[in-house]
Formats: sequence, C-alpha cells, structure tokens
Amino acid sequence: MDLIKEDILSVYNYLKKSALIALNKEDWNLSINRVEVCAKLAYHFNYFYTDIELENILKSSAKQICNNCYENIRPIRGRYAFIDTNGSDNHGLTQQYIRALIAAEVEFAYIYEDLDLNRIKIILEEIKAYSKATIYTFDKGYSHVEMTKMVLKFLSTYRPEKYLMHIMPWDTVAI
Repeated sequence: MDLIKEDILSVYNYLKKSALIALNKEDWNLSINRVEVCAKLAYHFNYFYTDIELENILKSSAKQICNNCYENIRPIRGRYAFIDTNGSDNHGLTQQYIRALIAAEVEFAYIYEDLDLNRIKIILEEIKAYSKATIYTFDKGYSHVEMTKMVLKFLSTYRPEKYLMHIMPWDTVAI
C-alpha cells in the first residue's frame, strides 16, 4: 500500500493534536515527543516548511520547563556555546564551525546531544586539543525534559554570550 499525501497529513494532524492535548495535561515529554515526530514527518515528506501551531506548542512547553531560567544569567563576554545534533566527522559543517571558533581564539563549549560519540571522534580530538574549549555530552538516554534541563543548568553555569546551534529540523532540546 502506497502512502499518499492525505495519509501523511492525517497522521501529522493526529500527532499535532496529541501534542496539544499532552501540553494541556502538562505532559511535557509526550508533547515534545509528538512535536519532534511531526517535525520529522514534515522534513522527510516535504509538504510544508513551517507550522506556527507546532512552534507555539514547543514554545509553551519550553516556557513551562524553563520557567524564566535565563533572567539572572550574566553572560561572560566572548564566551560561546555551540550545540550540535548533527555531528559527524568529515561530514556537514560541525568541523568548520569548530575550526572557526578555534581560529577566532574564543572560549566555547561544545554540547552534543547524541549518545554515539563514535560519530565525532575527530571532532572531539580537535576540541580536546584546544585549551579554551569545554565538551558537554550525555552519559545515557534522558527524556526531552531532562536533557533540556541539563543543558539549561550547564548554560546557566557556563554563561555564554552567544549560543550557536547546528541542529536537525526536529531538534527540540536545543530550542
């Protein structure tokens, strides 16, 4: 059986409605999960580029999770945080961004969301060789909410002036 546009959109709309219901029930993990799945569908089937309703669901979830967590952060001038969900050695733009930060001689933190560090061995070697860099990774699989809170806690301690994102369209933690 071939999927047609109406089938995909039907599933997408069902998941979006489910995300909104979960949001209203304050089930942040389920809501964010549904947003992520919708974004993957939209990306892989290319029926549309943006969805304001989905964006608003994600923003509402983030506001509840963050609860004004940025208000008291005093950034350190010249310090950057770079979050990456698409890291791969010798592929994509991650290494170019890292090398540009190093060439600019700025202090930066590299935040990698994926558990598979084997994909970024060369990237990690380059970062470890630079004395002004910090690496932040996850040691196990966490929920969307847990990962978001962990990144926020790190950022509130690290206090970057700039936040750079190299993310997949369905990333919900970085945003």
